[in-house]
Amino acid sequence: VGIIKSDSADNKLYYEVNQRYEYYVPMRAIFADAAEAGNVVANTKAGSLVTTELTARIEDLGHIKLAIIAGLFVPGSSSSIDLLLVGEPSSVKVKKLIGELEKAEGRELNYSTLSYDEFYYRLSVRDRFTTDILSGKHSVLNDTENLLARQK
Repeated sequence: VGIIKSDSADNKLYYEVNQRYEYYVPMRAIFADAAEAGNVVANTKAGSLVTTELTARIEDLGHIKLAIIAGLFVPGSSSSIDLLLVGEPSSVKVKKLIGELEKAEGRELNYSTLSYDEFYYRLSVRDRFTTDILSGKHSVLNDTENLLARQK
């Protein structure tokens, strides 16, 4: 039906809830507190910001062409980086956002900001850093110029 998705790794089959399923929010509301259910679209770990709120916060950083979450924010991800921002964001706003995310998560986050040119170059030479992020489990929050679609 689409609510359950499976993934196999090391000869094991793993099942998880597809948080992008169109009826995920109403179904979660049935099982969650009414106060919590209003904001839930795709929750990260317990007590942290939800993906829709994170997307809006990233858009407020200014001049972001691509935003990818992985690691802590994506269940089943083994990425060493939690957030990748591509563009020319305000460094003050980025530091403020990271500080708030770290406080919400209760641990230090690994993040990186790359200029558009540097990211595109790394993609073109199949740099290990970008390849590891994109080949593992990740979620694209923002891709205003379809950078990843052009690469395929």
